[in-house]
Amino acid sequence: MQVYLESGTILGGYVGRVDGFEMGSWFNAVRTDMTGLQVCAGANGVGRDLAAVQFAAGANVIGRDAGIVQFAAGANVNGRDVRGVQFAAGANVAGRDVYGLQFAAGGNVAG
Repeated sequence: MQVYLESGTILGGYVGRVDGFEMGSWFNAVRTDMTGLQVCAGANGVGRDLAAVQFAAGANVIGRDAGIVQFAAGANVNGRDVRGVQFAAGANVAGRDVYGLQFAAGGNVAG
């Protein structure tokens, strides 16, 4: 599996794993784990675990656990635990527990 230190795309990208920085305009998709910083005008997606800071105008979606700070104009969605802080104009969703804070104009859901 390819591990990228930097990943940048004009429209969108799909990579195996990122340990560093990823930036895209429409979407960023990481198949397994993401560590570092992920920025996108559209949506960020990580298949497994995230230990990073995410910024998205659309949504941030994580398949499993997230040790993070997430900022989204739309929504932050995590499949399992959140360890960190989530900020969203829309909604924050954690599949299980939140060990940190959730701030949203729309709503917050945990478990």
